Amino acid sequence: MLNQSEETFLLKLRMTLLERGKDENVVEAIEEELRDHFHEAHAHGHSTKSITDHSVESYINHISQEVPHDRKWVRFLTKTITMVLLLTILPSFFYGQFNLTLGLIIHLAIVLLVGFLIWKVIKTIVIKWGYEILSRDKTPIKLYVACFFLGIIVMGLFVASIYFTSHYPIYTFITLSSRTSLIVGCVLIGIILCITALKKEWMLMMVALLITLPNLITFMIFGNNESQQAVTTEVVILLILLVVFNVVNFMMFRKTDKEADER
Repeated sequence: MLNQSEETFLLKLRMTLLERGKDENVVEAIEEELRDHFHEAHAHGHSTKSITDHSVESYINHISQEVPHDRKWVRFLTKTITMVLLLTILPSFFYGQFNLTLGLIIHLAIVLLVGFLIWKVIKTIVIKWGYEILSRDKTPIKLYVACFFLGIIVMGLFVASIYFTSHYPIYTFITLSSRTSLIVGCVLIGIILCITALKKEWMLMMVALLITLPNLITFMIFGNNESQQAVTTEVVILLILLVVFNVVNFMMFRKTDKEADER
């Protein structure tokens, strides 16, 4: 078993290499090679501080020329950003007139910024508590508390951003009629569903349906009417879809887990 400084170094090495877009298979090979080097050093009574006492960045810079970039990772990042932007603005097409405003653009920028910050926080959490989880095979209570407060902060930022967008549009660039908004929204969701089906991204497909179907069905029934009945209908549809989503997700997880056990 490696000590805490060595495991932490390996965790940070892996995450930083992936963050820089290096090929995942090569990253795994580098990690295993360095892990074997640590074990061999322990076996011969040698210290590993010549590596662990230096920064991960300096070690990566020393070997980075030998590690190819993973273009699939770049494509995945581009696809993820595109999908996040689409799924963020898509529900707006089913609330009557769609307005492309400066406030909406700021909201999208905040969504991307929050996503980037979440990745940084997750990286910090893994590096800070990764060794404790691996060595004890138990998640520390501090991690649950950190994730809880992180969730509250993220939701607070999103709610504040949505409030800002709806109440302070600042400047309107484009306004679409209700009919045009509905058509554009249906076309976009159709494209997303086709792409996710072809790529077999079932989870992303379910998320797309989850955030658009309640708005779409409510809009088709009540139009622009924002009555209490329309709100109640949208909430009921959302709750039903959430139950279906969780059941399907649970079944997929059990199927994957069962297949892994059979291997």
